[in-house]
Amino acid sequence: MVHEAMLIAGIDKLVARTPGANRLREHLIASHTPAEDAGRIASSAKVGTLVLNHLVPADDPEFAERDWLREVSQTWSGPITIGSDGLRIPIC
Repeated sequence: MVHEAMLIAGIDKLVARTPGANRLREHLIASHTPAEDAGRIASSAKVGTLVLNHLVPADDPEFAERDWLREVSQTWSGPITIGSDGLRIPIC
């Protein structure tokens, strides 16, 4: 399963550094899935692998793969790939 995801902890930082972002936080919360929930969805769907993509925040160096894994591991115990630009996943 390929699913977009966000880190709630990164949202306020992203909004704070984005000029004119009055409604950005509302938009992000309303239209993106917390990483923990993406794991929950993957578990419920009984998928074999979870791939997170369209990550929010995507470019904050304070948030690394370990942060995504920590959030998702609360609700998902299967294989996971944290997406990045240019990632290719072979489909068999």
